[in-house]
Amino acid sequence: MARVPDVLLTGCREEEDDAEAPWRNEVSFYPSTGPFSALKTARPGGAAAPRPDLELSRWGGLDKSSRPFADSDLLQMLHSNHVEASATFARAALLSGAGAVEYRFDPPPRRSTVQDVDHKSLFLGRVRNEDRLFAGHVEAVNSEKLVLNFYNSWDSKGRLTRLVALGIGALYLSCRQKGGRPQLQLEKLETPLKPTLGKDMARILFKFQSTTSGYSFESAAYLGWFLATADAESEPVRLHNLVGHEFYTDFYLPELEASSRL
Repeated sequence: MARVPDVLLTGCREEEDDAEAPWRNEVSFYPSTGPFSALKTARPGGAAAPRPDLELSRWGGLDKSSRPFADSDLLQMLHSNHVEASATFARAALLSGAGAVEYRFDPPPRRSTVQDVDHKSLFLGRVRNEDRLFAGHVEAVNSEKLVLNFYNSWDSKGRLTRLVALGIGALYLSCRQKGGRPQLQLEKLETPLKPTLGKDMARILFKFQSTTSGYSFESAAYLGWFLATADAESEPVRLHNLVGHEFYTDFYLPELEASSRL
């Protein structure tokens, strides 16, 4: 085998010696005084200069490719994956719709009078010993201020639906099947409204939607049926499925609109 002349190896040995300083091997390189000490190189006189060839990673130290993989790295990876997986699972469970439909309260409750686009106000009356809600041109002192409890619900695609329960004291507007069609009535609840309502409480909830003339209230239990008032004076408020035909289905909420809290 041919022998390389020593004179050709002289420069190489000097470069190797320079490359090894100040650390002679990998073992002496890593047990430095702290995680960032390897980012500096020694200068004559003890001054330190940054190492531009080393990059900080998101782990707060050297890039992982520049040092051995440690147990702490594995624990960090497992923890990150667990947190991310937990968050993803929680969101999927919320949107999956696999469980019962839920409506979540959006505080605080609001209070406002309710008027149809003919400026008739809602007021409380009794027919055959039954409390009913009517619409008429009455003085403000005689009109009812309804309590609006807003709830939110999300479908399987994450789209938000805003709903509202309309109350007068312990009475709430409620939709029930009667005589082959949905009927509106005032229902006295046995317990106060809860922060989360199930599908069984859809009867007292209305989809709250903005319209060109105000707001509409569509029954959550009977889609396509809207809160409506008649053109005639002092007629009961009812449910109707023909928007814009003989009945008003758009309403104003003067106090809420004035406070811009919708």
